Amino acid sequence: MPISQNKYIDVTTYAVTDSDLNRKALVTRIFTTNELIPNNTIAVFYSADAVKTYFGANSDEYKFAKKYFDYIQNSSSASKEISFARYTTTATAAQLIATKQSATLDALKAVTAGSIHISINGVGTDLTSIDLSECADLAAVATALQTAIRAYTAGETAFTAAVVAYDSTKGIFKLTGGIAGDCPIEAASAAASGTDLSAMLKWDAENKPIISSGVNARTLTQFLDNDSQLSNNFGSFAFFGITQQADIVEIARWNHNKNAQYMYSLSVNATNYEAIQAAVKDFDGCALTYDIHNDMAYYMPMVLMATTDYDETDGVINYMFKKFPNDIPSVIDDATSDMLDNLRINYLGSTSQSNSTLSFYQPGFLQGSIPDMSVYANEIWLKDYVVTAGLQLLVNKKRVPANNNGKNMFISVLQDVANKAINNGTIDQGKSLTASEVAYVTSIADGNVTAYKGVEQNGYWYNVEITKESVGTTYKNVLKYILIYTKGESIRKIEGSHILV
Repeated sequence: MPISQNKYIDVTTYAVTDSDLNRKALVTRIFTTNELIPNNTIAVFYSADAVKTYFGANSDEYKFAKKYFDYIQNSSSASKEISFARYTTTATAAQLIATKQSATLDALKAVTAGSIHISINGVGTDLTSIDLSECADLAAVATALQTAIRAYTAGETAFTAAVVAYDSTKGIFKLTGGIAGDCPIEAASAAASGTDLSAMLKWDAENKPIISSGVNARTLTQFLDNDSQLSNNFGSFAFFGITQQADIVEIARWNHNKNAQYMYSLSVNATNYEAIQAAVKDFDGCALTYDIHNDMAYYMPMVLMATTDYDETDGVINYMFKKFPNDIPSVIDDATSDMLDNLRINYLGSTSQSNSTLSFYQPGFLQGSIPDMSVYANEIWLKDYVVTAGLQLLVNKKRVPANNNGKNMFISVLQDVANKAINNGTIDQGKSLTASEVAYVTSIADGNVTAYKGVEQNGYWYNVEITKESVGTTYKNVLKYILIYTKGESIRKIEGSHILV
């Protein structure tokens, strides 16, 4: 498991109320129980068709991906990537699952002295003298294989409790090891002698089967910690199959504690919206979307984040007013709209103008201390930009000296980040601060009475210092910075007065 980046670059977000290293893409990750994804693996796809081919046309994974990749934002940008990971909170056995159809029944029945090398939990053995000639169907072939594997008692329960099944819908064989918990498994291979069954079953490495090691029971928090360390290349995430409020709260709390690294998106309905909102209202980055049609409406803020182009001038977006013409509105009246707005619950709402109906996503709010979806997403991007640029500085330079030269090296990094953030709209220039905001900026800037002027004039102010931090019996030099900036907010309503004279 990779070392956490926070050991080297640690950025904390605070909200004021009243090279070789790539920046992460703010794409979507879906957590599913689908066993087609190996445990501890991130499956990445670049089109809905690729998801369809892998999971099947009737899968929830394809249903989501179809909506996700079909969406085109105002700027004509579309999603470029989606990833899936398998979650489980119970101990899971190792699995070897073919991805291609096996040999025909006639071909398998012709085998009277079959053999195969199987390895589970670090124990490998040649299984020989497997006679399939009397098998009436492919399910019987699975039974014969299971009998041969279970006969290897030296492999203990990994073998003696193993299960072999045939999936008649997909035409594939699946091997499940007998140990529920941490347990590796390998692709099958040819034994030293006999008719090789590994290729006929499509369990050999050349036919690229799914190889999924068993995992121990773990909490959702432990799973998310592990997954995000495997790959943090996502900006938003959602879970298939999570409906219990306690689980939702655990996930929302984990995301809150990650401090503006990801957005957690989920749907609520007419039955549960009040209870769930009350349970997660204090957790940052939690996006609730009202969905009376049970049609994955939670994908909407996720795809808006994924299609935002931060390399484009004025590329940041307002999550409100975005149209989803292929989805059915869940709110069509003022009473429901006002009620949900007050709870910061989002929805696809329908309004009318000049005998035409217009539907769009609204209000673009999150639970927690940073209510504006766009501002929160922009901070995810900004934080990652600093992390990546800071790591590039540390890795690509011979050294970053613990003196003014080193400090100036990082100042140039921050300046580049600020310029980029101004260009794409993450930082807004020309805002006048209120008296309370001036006081807050001054206190954060250690009494620097001119800091707020930099924020007002430039849109940002930063300070960089070098300190020493104890490490056991020694110390390390730490470059610490603070960046204060005016967030890029959007207009959500137009009001006017018409005076007739």
